[in-house]
Amino acid sequence: MSLPDGSLLRQAVVEIEEGRVVNYYEFREELPMTEWLGGEIHVVRDEEGILRAHWNNQLL
Repeated sequence: MSLPDGSLLRQAVVEIEEGRVVNYYEFREELPMTEWLGGEIHVVRDEEGILRAHWNNQLL
């Protein structure tokens, strides 16, 4: 996962509510109610400063 500051998290959890990234952290253990996505997620700030997550060129 790439973050707005350019840093990377290799295995991470991204929590999204109503299209906004509300939390992200390093993956440590299996979580219930989780959708697993392979590849890389990019977390970026949009023009309003809201964190958004993109995966395979799609907004999550």
